[in-house]
Amino acid sequence: RTGLEWLGRPADEVIGRRIGDVLRPLAYERRREAIEQGLGGRRVTFEAESVTGDVTRILHYAYIPDIESDGHVAGLYGLATDVSALKNVEQQLSRLVRSDVLTGLANRYLFNEALPLALSRARRAQSGLALMYLDIDHFKSINDSLGHAAGDEVLKEFAGRLQQSVRATDTVARLGGDEFVIILEGVNNVDEPQVVARKIVANVARPLQVEGRSLNLTTSIGIAFRRAIVSADAATAEALLGRADAALYEAKNAGRNTWRVMAEDVLVEEARAA
Repeated sequence: RTGLEWLGRPADEVIGRRIGDVLRPLAYERRREAIEQGLGGRRVTFEAESVTGDVTRILHYAYIPDIESDGHVAGLYGLATDVSALKNVEQQLSRLVRSDVLTGLANRYLFNEALPLALSRARRAQSGLALMYLDIDHFKSINDSLGHAAGDEVLKEFAGRLQQSVRATDTVARLGGDEFVIILEGVNNVDEPQVVARKIVANVARPLQVEGRSLNLTTSIGIAFRRAIVSADAATAEALLGRADAALYEAKNAGRNTWRVMAEDVLVEEARAA
């Protein structure tokens, strides 16, 4: 009865018919290889999506061959289990593990996954990549004077303004505290990440209302730019992050509310807020 409900068909359209005549063509094609393996005498397990009307289920299948005494495979038995709820929980847990609870951005865990992948894509495409390291100027004084609740509101607003300043394909992550990073892919010269930095500085500077008080935020940005990615290992990712951090230090020494760029290990002196 459950199988009939999942198929959305009456018994007389199912019993005594071949599976290829019962399933929709697309559903059958997705299962064809597993069916062939089962009819070849192998036990097969897999997961597949099942759609009935407006209900979508994730089903876990086990195909067990019906092997007769002479070794002939007469057919196969199929056991399907609805694992939709389990998959939803797994997806929610995965999002929680990889997302910053306060801002909804990627967290350090996801950033550590995303940067090597971005480096690999840049190497294959022979394109440049920029990593931006940012923090909020004088954030500690906001926490000390207004309290941590206000500080949290500032962090959430800051995160939103960063996302508004970049492309949907760029990765924005919060590493912790008021430290943020942005991965810019497909950049071809040192000027392109500076255009983004200028936009971020302008967006962050817009007046912000927190608990009835108007705040004027500024940010300092360190940028590490690589025109060519030779390797995409952990050492390359760590080195890039270190150079972005060094550039951030230079931006703070320059008076904050600005950016500095480390391009191919050389500080770009002309980088400045306009």
